[in-house]
Amino acid sequence: MSPYKHKTITEYNHVFELDAESRSAADKFEAEHEARHADIGPTAIGGRYTFEFTPTSVGVFAGLHCATCGERIHLTEHVSW
Repeated sequence: MSPYKHKTITEYNHVFELDAESRSAADKFEAEHEARHADIGPTAIGGRYTFEFTPTSVGVFAGLHCATCGERIHLTEHVSW
């Protein structure tokens, strides 16, 4: 038996937050894509955007992905760490 315990996602209890600058960039991205994809209309359950958080040894990288066109932006300015 392996000495390493494999944790389920519920055992990690991570909470990811965006600072004001990152939230503002995300809001701008969403507004631009709402206008760009206005002809598609709303989705049934939302889900048009996916926030992506990647924990690393130096901090958490945050990104935002539009499921309609596939465009992604980085919300984290790692240079400020």
